[in-house]
Amino acid sequence: MSEKIKRNVNEWLEAFAHAVVIVIILYFLAWPFTIKGSSMEDNFFTGDRIIICRVMVYAGAIDRGDVVVCEGSGTKDIIKRVVGLPGDQIEIRDGHVYINGEVLVEPYVKEDYTHGSLSLTLGVDEYYLLGDNRSISQDSRNTGPFTRKQILGKTIAKWYPFNSLQFY
Repeated sequence: MSEKIKRNVNEWLEAFAHAVVIVIILYFLAWPFTIKGSSMEDNFFTGDRIIICRVMVYAGAIDRGDVVVCEGSGTKDIIKRVVGLPGDQIEIRDGHVYINGEVLVEPYVKEDYTHGSLSLTLGVDEYYLLGDNRSISQDSRNTGPFTRKQILGKTIAKWYPFNSLQFY
């Protein structure tokens, strides 16, 4: 093989190796997701695109108020807001959510009323997730708490194609 061919092959192999590394990094760091449904309105709408970070979930960097994508029923992934963290006592009464006895202030909620009645304490690996559009959201009120294993990623940005990126 001539030197020129060897150099070209080496350049292609190096470029391929870089591409593989980038794909692996992106797979674990960031993943695109398109919103389907209205359970998170007025903050996220059908067709909105977000970027989720998987590493933050693996590292346990999930906080109250974060928006996460998790495994829903069947093959459908869903987007919800983290309301309760492991060990929290959750109570829903009189249209409000209480965390450890304190009313949760939720400026992101579409309607200032949460349907249902509930009192439970989350386990060491459980999260209570609710949609922002509470009147139509299928969430932890219906399915129960989610485990960290069911959470696929934490929203880190809303992506506006050909326009801008809004970070969370």
